[in-house]
Amino acid sequence: MRRAFALLAGLTICVAGCNTSHSEREENEVEVTLDQVPPAVRDTISRESGGAPVGKIERGVEKGKTVYEADITKGTKTTEIKVDESGKVIGRE
Repeated sequence: MRRAFALLAGLTICVAGCNTSHSEREENEVEVTLDQVPPAVRDTISRESGGAPVGKIERGVEKGKTVYEADITKGTKTTEIKVDESGKVIGRE
């Protein structure tokens, strides 16, 4: 019984920690327009979209650096790209 309680307590702490991290990340993101991002970021987002519609763009801070996340829809598939201030793609989801 103690073991089950300890396991449940550990899982509760883990889930609470995961939710806190996610909400903190969401709080530091601000929605921006393509006109409001640096030219290097704008060029990368435009190149990556290949003329496809660009949806929501968010500016946030990760590990002390400003990053931009943009949703690009090609056909029925939406991809999120993450771009640093220099215009380098640092992630895709």
